[in-house]
Amino acid sequence: MIRITLIIMMGLVLGCQRQSTPRIVPFDEVPPDLLQKAKEALPEVRFDNAVRRSDGGLEIRGKDPTGKVRDVDFSASGQLTEIE
Repeated sequence: MIRITLIIMMGLVLGCQRQSTPRIVPFDEVPPDLLQKAKEALPEVRFDNAVRRSDGGLEIRGKDPTGKVRDVDFSASGQLTEIE
């Protein structure tokens, strides 16, 4: 019984440590259609970087004229999901 409990606990601990981190995407590799959609959603923002999320989605980031960081999120299929 103790052995089973230890095995389950080890599985939980090891499983919880594996978190995939977002991956920075070189800005020239951002799909042009998604960049265009981002510019249409926030025309005043100067976009300068992108991050590929663990779910396959893409987050395009930039700054507005006041310096506030803004981003536009897309799903893995290319659908606009959120404007922040």
